[in-house]
Amino acid sequence: MVPLKSGMFSDTGYRMRENIFYKYDNYAPWGTVTTQKFYDVELFSSDSIPVTDEYPVLVEMYIRVKVDSIGHSRKVYAMMDWLGSIGGIRDVLMEMLSAFFGGYCAFNATLQTFGKMSVLELKDDGSGEIMSEE
Repeated sequence: MVPLKSGMFSDTGYRMRENIFYKYDNYAPWGTVTTQKFYDVELFSSDSIPVTDEYPVLVEMYIRVKVDSIGHSRKVYAMMDWLGSIGGIRDVLMEMLSAFFGGYCAFNATLQTFGKMSVLELKDDGSGEIMSEE
């Protein structure tokens, strides 16, 4: 706490630091980056100096720009990132295709197998003769 009374002088300095915020906000892999600048202020120095009663100033404050800057970034977790995290894009696509087309492929293979098999033709007396399809 700075005592503000006659005979005391407060010298306070602040620094403004540049912050750069990089935003990767697109869900598609070909997205763009937007940049936003903002500043934060930090207390650099504060001194209380005894002066004579004739000194007319109680407080002197100065704000300067700091030479360093901070970079922040944010990236949206896109669909391709999610597919890569759960096991790879190729494996996920194969599972999805087998779920959609697997039933049809199995049904078609069963029909083709039965169509190529030999057929048993029964006669009236109960005896059978194997007829192969050509």
